[in-house]
Amino acid sequence: MPTPLIVIVVAFCVIDVACLIALWGLRRRGVRVYPKTKFGPAMVFDSVDDDGVAIRLLNVGGKFQSVSYVDEALRWRLACMYHQYFAQVVEIQAELWEESGASTLGTASAEAAGPDAARRDDAEQGESGRDGGAPCKAESSGAGATSANGIRRRALVIGGGGYSFPKWLVSEAPDVATTVVEIDPAVTKIAREHFFLDDLEREFQAGESGRLRLVCDDGWAYLSASDEQFDIIVNDAFGGHRPLGPLKTDAGAAAVRAHLTPRGIYLANVISPLEGKGSAVLRESTDACKSAFEHVYLIPESPEDARVTGDNVLVASNASLAIAAEYVVK
Repeated sequence: MPTPLIVIVVAFCVIDVACLIALWGLRRRGVRVYPKTKFGPAMVFDSVDDDGVAIRLLNVGGKFQSVSYVDEALRWRLACMYHQYFAQVVEIQAELWEESGASTLGTASAEAAGPDAARRDDAEQGESGRDGGAPCKAESSGAGATSANGIRRRALVIGGGGYSFPKWLVSEAPDVATTVVEIDPAVTKIAREHFFLDDLEREFQAGESGRLRLVCDDGWAYLSASDEQFDIIVNDAFGGHRPLGPLKTDAGAAAVRAHLTPRGIYLANVISPLEGKGSAVLRESTDACKSAFEHVYLIPESPEDARVTGDNVLVASNASLAIAAEYVVK
């Protein structure tokens, strides 16, 4: 065998042995490793948050995708601040629907929503509770009608990961039927095995009741091909350097708007600094929403340091929402 070929074979053997040793070491430390997903190796490991509460994290391709509480009493609560902001906006929408004369909802958990940073003070809301005077009227198209099993709103969540936000929707927003589009079946398998997705489906009978539907597909392809309208569209597969399809463009924002009901809301996690290097995706996504929607809001993770990359919550709707004035973009 030629000497260069021998060197190559030996090098590959050394790399394989090193990888096996690394995997063995990770497993000894309680890290579950999944070598193959669509976006690289996945790791699941347990830790604690700043308060010492047990959490479980999912890292795919070197990027953290999800975090969940481990304790059985906390599993459906939201550990990430941006998810808590998502939840607050969903609750604000529910209040808007109630004020417009729609039927009564099940009560969403205020505690699960975390700090109430996305709401106005009562004094700011005034007697109408909304900017622009009287709340919106119920739509004649049927939006807001309650089905026999109590479902009134329909949500589309693009990006499953550990299914943190869909789990909150199922457990805390009983009037919402949620479709989750996750492109990678390996990630959904991890969510079932380690992030309590199976437990959620059993406890709430989510599949049988029509409250949760899982789709394995590309999120943008699914949205583009769909003829459905939703009351909530959540873009939770949005990386700062790899935005989901054309959603940062005017055409992408218009497509989202076309799939929303008249009082529908669009929620996006835009991973980006507010200013400087790497902030173009946030600026472009915000401008696209401004071109398509009447009302746009931006809730930053790190407003005190605009150059720090954070999970920024972009909210867009044709309905005025009771979100604090400091977050209003349009």
